[in-house]
Amino acid sequence: LRYPSYPSDKWSFPGVGAFQCWDKYMLDSWADYATDQGHSEWNTPPTDAGSYNSVVSDTEFFTSGFDTPYGIAFLTWYADVMIQHGDDILQMAQYAFLNFPELGLASKIAGIHWWYNDPSHAAELTAGYYNVADHSGYEPIEDMLRGYGAVFDFTCMELYTQDQPSYAECDPEAVTEQIMTECDDNGTSFAGENALQFYDQYHYNMILEHSDKHNIERLTYLRLTDSLMDDYNLGLFGGFVDDMHNLPDLL
Repeated sequence: LRYPSYPSDKWSFPGVGAFQCWDKYMLDSWADYATDQGHSEWNTPPTDAGSYNSVVSDTEFFTSGFDTPYGIAFLTWYADVMIQHGDDILQMAQYAFLNFPELGLASKIAGIHWWYNDPSHAAELTAGYYNVADHSGYEPIEDMLRGYGAVFDFTCMELYTQDQPSYAECDPEAVTEQIMTECDDNGTSFAGENALQFYDQYHYNMILEHSDKHNIERLTYLRLTDSLMDDYNLGLFGGFVDDMHNLPDLL
């Protein structure tokens, strides 16, 4: 559940990404929303938000514009459109699987950790997560998922902040903690995944640390490869699986 704001053929880390709202239907939707807010002059999305590979300091929107009345209105609309899309899809999925109660629903939420420590959270904003200091971008998603009994599946469980480049203002540990704490507090089922392939105890320990402090319903490990089937790597993985099952808070 995100906008395709950082496509692999146009984007490279740690670009802020790009808002995905320039087709006719999104432009009409934004214009209608702005008019309803009493600001028909806000007739276009931000034109000062850079491009896929911009950094925050290249842009006016992510340095100051995101916190103006225009920026707040735009980001609210942009996030709400995405969440409504998720709600529509889950409603159809719930109906489609009505006779299969053993099947669970989940929505994968991207672990966008670059620019998390910048006030703008720029990369999260372009992806549709309106997550800034005074506004959680994930609680509305959690609320929507909980209404369908669906799981919040987050893809950033193994990364350490200390391993990320400082120029990208990354904080994968903080965004994971934010979301897991929110899910604990509001009763939303949480599941996790790793973002990158790995086979070492160091990264298993990060997943265990998060999982030991919070409720986690399930974990998806990426991925089954020849490297994983190496005797040593498979032994480490087996120990990790045992450790996960022995966590006191594992649901």
